[in-house]
Amino acid sequence: MKTHLVLKKADPETLPAMHHFLTGMKLPVSDLPTDLSGFTLAFDGDELVGTAGMELMGSIGLLRSVAVAETHRNRQLGGELFAAALDHARENGVQEVFLITDSAAEYFEKTVSSA
Repeated sequence: MKTHLVLKKADPETLPAMHHFLTGMKLPVSDLPTDLSGFTLAFDGDELVGTAGMELMGSIGLLRSVAVAETHRNRQLGGELFAAALDHARENGVQEVFLITDSAAEYFEKTVSSA
């Protein structure tokens, strides 16, 4: 079954879906920023299936909430979401990007080294 994925920027209306999705992925939601403009969401129809965000702190960016539903993995969706977060960082003059992870270090090492 072919799916039609749509990437869109997060906004206050998508916050409840983000909370539900990220909680299900065992990622924190209590510290999500009020400004969600750095977050990109992937939808398969009405279902949220992926997220990635860039939280800006001056010339530094914090990559966060990068997650893809198990049903949609191995389709380069994580890479697309990661690229959208990096684009947001570049557009906002970010010089350095940091990532804090305890479960995806290997993925990002491969992704960054192949970019």
